[in-house]
Amino acid sequence: MFRDKFANNLGVSQARKEQVYLDICRSVTLGDISYWIQVLFAAGIATLGLALNSPAVIIGAMLISPLMGGYFG
Repeated sequence: MFRDKFANNLGVSQARKEQVYLDICRSVTLGDISYWIQVLFAAGIATLGLALNSPAVIIGAMLISPLMGGYFG
């Protein structure tokens, strides 16, 4: 696969990939209040962007959303 060749060229081992996946799974908790604040804030800005018919505001909401980027608490 292309992904495996790319990882081999970068020197990323299979064990390291598994460790990253496990670290991500451990770090994401839905009980974290800051996660929900970011989700609600991004949803509010996106709603404002829809009401104003402004693609720039909607894109801005996507940029601050923890669902778009990697949220690691």
